[in-house]
Amino acid sequence: KVYLSVKNLHKFGLSVDDFGVKDPILVNNPTTFYELYRNEINSLMAIMVLIIIFSIMIYKKNWELKKYADEISNLNKSLEQKIKKAVEENSKKDKMLFEQSKLAAMGEMIGAIAHQWRQPLNAIGINIQNLEDDYEDGLVDEKFIREFIEKNMNIIHFMSRTIDDFRDFFKVDKDKKTFYIKKAVEDVISIQSVQFKNHNIDLQIKGEDFSIVGYESEFKQVVLNLINNAKDAILENNIPYGIVEIILDSKNKELSIKDNGGGIPEDVIDRIFEPYFTTKEQGKGTGIGLYMSKLIIEDNIGGKLIAKNAGDGAVFTIRFLS
Repeated sequence: KVYLSVKNLHKFGLSVDDFGVKDPILVNNPTTFYELYRNEINSLMAIMVLIIIFSIMIYKKNWELKKYADEISNLNKSLEQKIKKAVEENSKKDKMLFEQSKLAAMGEMIGAIAHQWRQPLNAIGINIQNLEDDYEDGLVDEKFIREFIEKNMNIIHFMSRTIDDFRDFFKVDKDKKTFYIKKAVEDVISIQSVQFKNHNIDLQIKGEDFSIVGYESEFKQVVLNLINNAKDAILENNIPYGIVEIILDSKNKELSIKDNGGGIPEDVIDRIFEPYFTTKEQGKGTGIGLYMSKLIIEDNIGGKLIAKNAGDGAVFTIRFLS
């Protein structure tokens, strides 16, 4: 009789036929479920262990990712609050600068009105002083009275128009509208012309008119700032015969203001649009005019304001991109 161990056969990968024995007696033959499927059970358990390990690793990674996501979310919220606060502060600063610029422009306009009114007030005063002499000379009759009233009323109407121009200049535009560049520039010049004439500065408008869409009163404020800067440069450099040219380019939708005031120093030309930066003497400049002019043109009107030196002066060009 031959006894064969089934466990050993399985262990060494052999079968009964490999021995060529007829009717061997098999011993240690597996009878339990585990013994019958031992290898399969062991493989399954190994797979389950791997699954558990991977599950733990994935859970840990997910927990770390959630932690990082929460940190990023909190950081974003903090950044949003900081950005919102910074934007609000910048907005308040710009509003304050705009009001300062407007007050400075108002001061310029009041000075211009004083120049505008000086001559007509003198004319009315002389007419009234001469009235008594005309009466004593027997010149006062119905015709004289009509002419006297008409002449003085014309002067008063001129002064009234100056006030209307001043009021319209500072009227707040709530909505954008279509307006003509040349007409807006002429409105500014009508108030400033006497002041320029008194300083022997020739103020000229050249080119064809064109229209844009924007805030007219704000555009007028920019023109006022630019021509007054040109005037100040001419006076500071003692130019005997000043020239300020306002050139309209209807084809390219541009407006240039050119002067012969000596130009902008090259070492500061890149800084002239910074807030509170000025090349004027102490007490003569606020440093907000050009900053606000650039802000109005580029943010409110959708254009571009650039500066350069050309010839014997500076050139400021407004490009209306829209």
